[in-house]
Amino acid sequence: WDGAFLAHTSGTYKLKFNGIATLALGLQGGSINNQSYDAGSNTTTADVVLQGDSSPRLIFTNTQRTASSAKNTGVTNIQLMRPVSEGSTTSYGFDTVFTTALENFVHNFQVIRFMDFTSTNGNTESNWSDRVLPQASQGNKGAWEYVIQLCNETGRDGYINVPEKATDDYITHLANLIKYGSDANGNVYTSAQSNPAHAPLNSNLH
Repeated sequence: WDGAFLAHTSGTYKLKFNGIATLALGLQGGSINNQSYDAGSNTTTADVVLQGDSSPRLIFTNTQRTASSAKNTGVTNIQLMRPVSEGSTTSYGFDTVFTTALENFVHNFQVIRFMDFTSTNGNTESNWSDRVLPQASQGNKGAWEYVIQLCNETGRDGYINVPEKATDDYITHLANLIKYGSDANGNVYTSAQSNPAHAPLNSNLH
């Protein structure tokens, strides 16, 4: 909820993570509902309901990485999906990457420029192994897979900026990613795939 201080936080959020934890809210009224743990997949799910607007905190205590782990060993793979609109009881699905509001905004334009998303200014990436992977946290830099996905989902061309220190190998991998896509771990394909985990750029886009 960074940047949402005192505004726009109410509604129902879907929470999922691997491991076990006692959950609580801080600095805002609300409740944790329907919490359940599936031992087979080591997954906890819950509904986080926020009432009113404040600066909420989601608190994890008594954590266990797995059911057999010691207490306070943490949890992993946390996903918290926001309501589809402010105050809504329906949240985005766990497979959603971009909000409807963002995609609607992008539809006002024919080309999306990704300089800030891939942090071209000051981006010191040179080797392909330096890049942000799609399964990692997306911070000051984003994964190229999500550049392609946003273009595909909105039907808009992509204006990309390649890091100035990128090697020829980096550029070749990026070209193959745009043309063929990548697997779930971010390994780039070098030929067309019938069911790629991360799709290439649609052939009608530039």
